[in-house]
Amino acid sequence: MLAMAAAVTAFPLVLVALSFSVDQDLEARMQDRVQLASADVAYALERDGEVSSRAVHAIAEQHAVRVRVFSAGRVLEADHDASRLGMFFFSDDGAPTLRAFDGTLPSISERAEARASSASGEPGCRTAPSGRLLVCHSVRRVQLGQEAVLVYVQESSRRSVRALYDLRYQLLKLTLVVLPLSLLLAWWLGRRFVRPIEELRALVHEKTRTGRRGSITLDRGDEMGELASAFEHLVSQLDTRARSNEAFVADVVHELKSPVATVRACAEMLEGRRLDPERAGRLAAALATSAERMESLLGRLLVLARAEAGMPDAQRAPVEVRALIERVVADAELRHPAVAIACESSPEARDAEVTGVADALADAIRNLVDNAAAFGESVVARLDRSDGWLRLVVSDDGVGISEGDLSRVFDRFFTTRARADGTGLGLALVRAVVEAHGGRVDVASVLGEGTRFTVLLPG
Repeated sequence: MLAMAAAVTAFPLVLVALSFSVDQDLEARMQDRVQLASADVAYALERDGEVSSRAVHAIAEQHAVRVRVFSAGRVLEADHDASRLGMFFFSDDGAPTLRAFDGTLPSISERAEARASSASGEPGCRTAPSGRLLVCHSVRRVQLGQEAVLVYVQESSRRSVRALYDLRYQLLKLTLVVLPLSLLLAWWLGRRFVRPIEELRALVHEKTRTGRRGSITLDRGDEMGELASAFEHLVSQLDTRARSNEAFVADVVHELKSPVATVRACAEMLEGRRLDPERAGRLAAALATSAERMESLLGRLLVLARAEAGMPDAQRAPVEVRALIERVVADAELRHPAVAIACESSPEARDAEVTGVADALADAIRNLVDNAAAFGESVVARLDRSDGWLRLVVSDDGVGISEGDLSRVFDRFFTTRARADGTGLGLALVRAVVEAHGGRVDVASVLGEGTRFTVLLPG
């Protein structure tokens, strides 16, 4: 900030110095351009044998000059006044336009450059009385048969920078006064910016070094306070996720303890013993059951982990949601013959599609239907569509969910069913799959009246 303040304060002096160095060669460059333009016009006249309006205008535009051709009392004028660009930047500096300044001069025939004109078109320049407009010209006589044609080319340049150059010493004095104030202001602003950042950095380093969970706060009401609040929110989310992961690991260990213990017990029985066929069969069945349980648990954990990651590698394609729900309901009717399961849809949702992973969506809907069928005698899956969203409602007439358990139904390993009937991963998988498809899932329940799960998907 100190460097920027110094650079901005000194910029006018640098601009004046650079502009004046360029302005020193301006007159010579303008003379070369007007002489070249008059030569091009003369060549075009001799080539065509007549005064061509199109050719004269093209040359005027190419060289950004003002061209007038006098032929037998007729005047052809092509004007591309480059001083208009200067007027855009220096409109109030008092410098006249090229036309206005030319109007103060004698007629073309009375000007010295016209009387001294020749085929070579020697250039010359004059300056407006204010010194802020430089006008260069080149006058060339061209003989077309018996007729003498006069080509008069002009170019102007507003010289507003010259006025700044004349004030360079005053600008230098002003810069020497303003520069210390600018540096002081930059230092003060820099301290105001840097100090809260240093405090925030110290808090983050302290938290990282000690490993304690807690908040990161700055007692400020400005943007730095908002940044600290954002860090605090981030840390809170990380703490929540860390606690969730700790609980998840503990739940996985708890779930695996029983089958691992069974495998270990079977191994101890088999070690160094000769068993009768009936006992060996029971041990084999126990091993198979434990292995199947562990394989099922690990498989569902893997599917859940991929869904929570957003299924980045899964191939997505358009999925007809209504047909998918009908297939899931048909399969559920075979698994739950004692439960009345119905599938309904509004006319707007009959042909609705969602871009996603069909197998994952089917698994999520299957978990919702199976969960509803485990608690109720009647299950309804209804699909609606409105405002660009597909709404799937799976409701049952079961016992409902208590208010204390309602906030935990989507947690991993949480279930109100017997362990033999559920692992507590089904609804967690539902939420992960729905969120991976850009949607959300909610639950509402009344004790004794039933439960309703609502899934919203973009489509």
